[in-house]
Amino acid sequence: MFLQFNPEAVAAAHAANSTAAGSASGMMHANSAACMPMSAGADPISMVLSEAFCRYQVGYCGITDNGIAKTHEGNGKLPESITNYETTDMKGGSRVGSTVFGTA
Repeated sequence: MFLQFNPEAVAAAHAANSTAAGSASGMMHANSAACMPMSAGADPISMVLSEAFCRYQVGYCGITDNGIAKTHEGNGKLPESITNYETTDMKGGSRVGSTVFGTA
């Protein structure tokens, strides 16, 4: 079996992922204040809705931050995993794996 990875393509994917995650994080944090709902009016419906949307905004930012962190984490493993695939394949093994994901 023969696998071949183009190092330039891996480097380009790594750079694109880093740029996208950085841009998404920057945009989210720069606009987080604008995502807060308006202050509640005097009526009980406005108070309940304002509180609900405040919780939603905090949850949304938390989930998005987690996704961005996972993107950076996975992107950091990209060059290492490609190297492990290539090393395993060059040894002539019938199974190509990566120690990064515990399949070598």
